[in-house]
Amino acid sequence: MTLDSCKYDSTEPRIAGPGNISLANLTLDNRSFSYNYTNTSTTPQIVLTFSEPIDHISAPSNILLSGTSGSIAVDFSFTHHDSVVTISPSSPLKYFSIYFLQLSSELSSTTKKQLSTTVTIKIITLVDTTAKFPIITDSALLDLVQQQTLKYFYDFGHPSSGMARERNTSGDVVTTGGSGFGLMAMISGIQRGFISRSNGISRFNKIISFLETADRFHGVWPHWMNGNTGKVVPFGANDDGADIVETSYMIQGLLTVRQYLTSADTTGNNLINRINTLYKSVEWDWFRQNNQNVLYWNWSPNYGWAVNVPVRGYNETLITYILAAASPTHPIPVEVYRQGWAQGGSIKNGKTFYGHVLPLGEDYGGPLFFTQYSFL
Repeated sequence: MTLDSCKYDSTEPRIAGPGNISLANLTLDNRSFSYNYTNTSTTPQIVLTFSEPIDHISAPSNILLSGTSGSIAVDFSFTHHDSVVTISPSSPLKYFSIYFLQLSSELSSTTKKQLSTTVTIKIITLVDTTAKFPIITDSALLDLVQQQTLKYFYDFGHPSSGMARERNTSGDVVTTGGSGFGLMAMISGIQRGFISRSNGISRFNKIISFLETADRFHGVWPHWMNGNTGKVVPFGANDDGADIVETSYMIQGLLTVRQYLTSADTTGNNLINRINTLYKSVEWDWFRQNNQNVLYWNWSPNYGWAVNVPVRGYNETLITYILAAASPTHPIPVEVYRQGWAQGGSIKNGKTFYGHVLPLGEDYGGPLFFTQYSFL
């Protein structure tokens, strides 16, 4: 901290005189008075205008700038017969950080009057827009994003099952739908040279082998499983059994792998046949819950249809109805799609949002994954 401008000496004790002083104005980098400043520079100049001259000794202990790590050293200067105090941090502040400037009610004038009330100003510094990494092309950035995404599914895949973990803190809990997405990511990884074809096919085999012995109910896997044992891990209350939507994401991935493999290759042909067996064993039509014209999301061996959530659109579940309709062994009739997913036509929207007509679904379209999952 440094003090500039005229020298002021006083050995007299500070006592509150009659009346108070007030903060007449405050500017930050020439911006008008506010109690909240955002997008400020890291070297702000704060000008405080008071109704009376300020005691030089009182100012440093009662005009304080602080951040999350504690107090910040500032430089002071006094002008206009000491009624204007200008402060600035002694060193640049951190980018995109929160600071507080506090003027204590103990702040004194040269006539021993005190500030009428404590004043607190919130300051948020701007974002550092300088490049933190070497600049690469958009195409190279997309390549990097794809490669890093693959690492979650491949490098971080469960060691016993090869399945994708629900998240990086899930331990042995693996997810059925996410693993289906991972299968498709591995195909891209093979094609892009991120992993070898032999390693990719070896991982396909590990996952398929796990799925063949894991818990299934009428051919349908649960949402979560233990990656070592294949036993169901409850997803929620009454949800300790089949999840037909998560299973559709897995089947989507498996069928993509099936189409990618070469039947003339012995290993590829073996995996193709095993994928077909898994797909054909899914009893899509059974999940109509007693032949209703809608599919139901969950079934539990302990609680039956207690979750009782019908699968209706428009949302991320379109692929469930497509796969159910296409099943060579357990297909659903067209009315299940029309009355269930399409809700007898009430799935239509037709309103205009931001200049675009929304043909289907809820207003504004809903979350992005509504569109992503079924079209992978």
